[in-house]
Amino acid sequence: MPGSSRRRRAEPCGRFTPPETCRLTRVSTERQAKVEEDSLKNQEQMLRAELARRNNLEAKWGSFVASYVDEGVSGKTTNRPAFRRLMQDIELGRIDTVMFTELSRLSRSLKDFLSIFEFAQTHGADLICLKTEIDTTSPYQELVTKILMVFAEFEREMTSRRTSQNAYERAKRGLANGGKVLLGYRRDPSHKGHLLIDKEESAVVRDIYRTYLREKSVRRTTERISARYEGSSERLKRITDSKVHTVLTNKAYIGVRSINGRSKTEREEVSAAWEPIIETQLFEQVQTIMAENNERAHRGGTRRRSYLLSGVLRCGKCG
Repeated sequence: MPGSSRRRRAEPCGRFTPPETCRLTRVSTERQAKVEEDSLKNQEQMLRAELARRNNLEAKWGSFVASYVDEGVSGKTTNRPAFRRLMQDIELGRIDTVMFTELSRLSRSLKDFLSIFEFAQTHGADLICLKTEIDTTSPYQELVTKILMVFAEFEREMTSRRTSQNAYERAKRGLANGGKVLLGYRRDPSHKGHLLIDKEESAVVRDIYRTYLREKSVRRTTERISARYEGSSERLKRITDSKVHTVLTNKAYIGVRSINGRSKTEREEVSAAWEPIIETQLFEQVQTIMAENNERAHRGGTRRRSYLLSGVLRCGKCG
């Protein structure tokens, strides 16, 4: 079992045991992982060069053991396959030096990093970071590492807040912020945040509203719409009560952009940056019927209960 670097430097008579090194690389998204000249390849190249440099400066400084690569997994979590394998190999004494390009490749959480740091120290392993020129072999460098992790976590929190603020400001201008596009619309390739009406899907949306006006029931509306359109396109592959209910209650279909406010209960509404599919009068008629249905369900002290699988499973006999 290789000893730690601290014990190696304390060995008398000039004896030296080369450290057993490994490389840790990671990218946060699948798109990054699939790019031909991606950051994984760049990280690997930097780490190989650093190992070669150290061996040139100090003969037999260390030997390469393995690369631990997590593709498309965020550093916010330590639940990463290659990372778990790395921790196991450290515990088993297979490696005693971990090299990585920057602190965020190991962890984006100060709490997680300190836990990793203590775990590595307990098992006689060193952590070497290239971009910050940090290794954990001296008390001073340990202190610097902890301070840098505080700033790294602070920067991540500030970035998250800036992203949320930007999304909020865009939403106030009526723009879409990404995510899944509403049924009946498609993205406008020429104007970011704008949506265009999809002719075929918008016809389905209008049919959902007209059918609900006749049936006055989400379940029966789903059955009718499923019989007409289910499987007609990828987005209509499976039509559920939940999807129909979302279409019937979403103000985006009347050209209104709903925004989560500063508090959890606060909601704001602005004019959307896309044309409506449903007339406001038709939308309000549907809301009135839905409100009456809810009132009827609660009348007489009986309250419809919502369970974990409500709207997902239903009785095969009575529906």
